[in-house]
Amino acid sequence: ETFIDSIISCMFKFIDTPRSHSIQTGCCDILSNLALDNYLRADMCARGGTSRIIMALNHFCHDHLVVCTALFALANLISGADVEILRGSEISKTIVKSMQSHPINLTVQVRGASALWVLSSRNEVFKERIVQYGGAQVVS
Repeated sequence: ETFIDSIISCMFKFIDTPRSHSIQTGCCDILSNLALDNYLRADMCARGGTSRIIMALNHFCHDHLVVCTALFALANLISGADVEILRGSEISKTIVKSMQSHPINLTVQVRGASALWVLSSRNEVFKERIVQYGGAQVVS
């Protein structure tokens, strides 16, 4: 088991514990920093890192700290993720929903807009989904 496997499994294992929000925040922060390396980014995506971050974002959508770190991690990971995995994950809806949940938090808005921009550059279908889920209104 690699370090990346340990982080990803930790996110899954500790999703519903009393300190799970801080665990998810820490893991997202670590994955975000590791994703700056092209090789590690591809490895994380292949091992399910993107899916785990989306899971944390959905589960803790009202916790601004988890949302901020998860959106930052997604913005770094999306470029290495398989388009089919992204399509199946409802990532567009998740990002827009996270931004709608924190309309006055500037950090959430900037990181969310960044993640949407990277996502929209991956495939035309994401542009349509972003607009469909209200992303144009949230960004404007």
